Amino acid sequence: MAVTGAPEGFDTSGQESRDAGFTMTELLTSMFIFAVIISIFLAGMVSMTSSTVRAQDVSDAGDSVRLAFQTLDKQIRYADSINSPGVGSSGAHYVEFLTSAQEDGLLPLCTQWRYDPTAATLSYRTWRDAPTGTVSEWRMVADDMRNDLSGATPDKPFVLLFAASAQLRQELVVSLSSGRTGEIGTGADIGTRFVARNSSVQSLSNHDTNGDGISDVFVCSSHLARP
Repeated sequence: MAVTGAPEGFDTSGQESRDAGFTMTELLTSMFIFAVIISIFLAGMVSMTSSTVRAQDVSDAGDSVRLAFQTLDKQIRYADSINSPGVGSSGAHYVEFLTSAQEDGLLPLCTQWRYDPTAATLSYRTWRDAPTGTVSEWRMVADDMRNDLSGATPDKPFVLLFAASAQLRQELVVSLSSGRTGEIGTGADIGTRFVARNSSVQSLSNHDTNGDGISDVFVCSSHLARP
């Protein structure tokens, strides 16, 4: 009996045809499975990258505030007098202190710290307390600073505690928040007090006769400016 036809995918001899392939349903199913696998892989990569960046941000922020606090500790501990912190014309926050204990032949040193909320930077500069002194360039200590200065209780970077009978030395309260703005859960927030060991109730900037929290007399006035 002659063969008049063959099943689809086979030639007339019963062998599988070379043109046989996937059906459209099989192809679409394979593509869907592949797309799911790729999506899971990419999601894992994004999550891993995000975690790495977050960890690096926390580490960088911690390093910044630690450097700032180490520098402040070395500078303030020998200060004679600390000015009341204030805000400059640009909105930057400032504080200055005088250190008379210097190497032989050197004039007292003035140090001014600045927190610039616009540039999100923390820096300081110095000068000798004399009309002939020269003010140094700003030395950057930290960036990505983000103290919240809005609202009824702003997070001020510098607050002076005046010396009194119960507190024999001036103290500077420093609060710093570092990290990329808007990145919740990342960064570092540290606050502490620094004691000016050579200060006292007799320090020039410690007098506040009207009780407004501002020093009656400022030290380091030779080149004092708060732009």
